[in-house]
Amino acid sequence: MIITPKLVDENNLKEVRGWTIDCLNGIEMFVDKLIVDFFKPINIDDFTKIALNASIISFGGKIKILANIDYVSKEVLEKIRKLSAIRNGFAHAHSKTMSKITYDPKLEPATQVQFYKGIEVMNSSGKVDVKNFLDYYNEFKILFEEAKVMLTELFNERKLTLI
Repeated sequence: MIITPKLVDENNLKEVRGWTIDCLNGIEMFVDKLIVDFFKPINIDDFTKIALNASIISFGGKIKILANIDYVSKEVLEKIRKLSAIRNGFAHAHSKTMSKITYDPKLEPATQVQFYKGIEVMNSSGKVDVKNFLDYYNEFKILFEEAKVMLTELFNERKLTLI
């Protein structure tokens, strides 16, 4: 089972960065085990330590391997891809204070300004976009919990354990 790390301050960008990296490391352990289960190497420890080492094969490369394993659903793959993209956004993006100006004549004052933390992320098409920090974090949390459930179910079906 993947354990959700504790987060003390959801508004602390540095803490959330570390938290998302830690969460994705938990997912990566599951991914490694699925790859090992598929290839069934003779020396599992060496295969895991060497062939699946992050300096040899990136997490994106591991996801591409998973895409070729027939018992890993497209839904699981998409959740893992999205988690990886959000994690990369938190790990590498610059943060900035953003403002949102809204006008509603029914409100007093009619023009309102809201400030929020934003992070600049690049999408898969290469376009830079600013994401609301808390919205992006909440999206990651939801996807992470969903992926944990799906991976745990897959592990149970395959009778796999991390140990």
